[in-house]
Amino acid sequence: MPLAGNPDSSKPVASRHGHGYHAGMSPSPAPAQPHWPAIVQFDGQPELAYISSLAEWQAAADLQHHIYHARDRLIDAHGAIYTLTPRAQQRVKPQATGQHLSLDQVLELVRAHLAREGQACVAKFHAPSIAAAIAMANDDEHTAP
Repeated sequence: MPLAGNPDSSKPVASRHGHGYHAGMSPSPAPAQPHWPAIVQFDGQPELAYISSLAEWQAAADLQHHIYHARDRLIDAHGAIYTLTPRAQQRVKPQATGQHLSLDQVLELVRAHLAREGQACVAKFHAPSIAAAIAMANDDEHTAP
């Protein structure tokens, strides 16, 4: 199933049904800066990197110096999609694409991530918002005591 922002899609389609956008992309412009928390989605991988805040993003050397592929992306608490391009001093600055994922699309990514991490019954996981769904990807919250 292609996700919003797929460059292979010939034309984005947005529709509104109740609780937000369920297919395609939102027509509203993306903010210049991500709303936190956010996740980094690595192209073709179920693994997600959870980032709680701007301070954590700026301090995470492994994320700042990572060589991202063209289809890797940051997804913020509102579902806005950002590309990850290097800038001065080899740091990465998220660039808004103007595309958004729906709550259902973010939940699908988070469920795949949690299943990869060994979580059971991920199909039953639900969230009231995109920010809450993203918070579920925080591996620190899912470690055994």
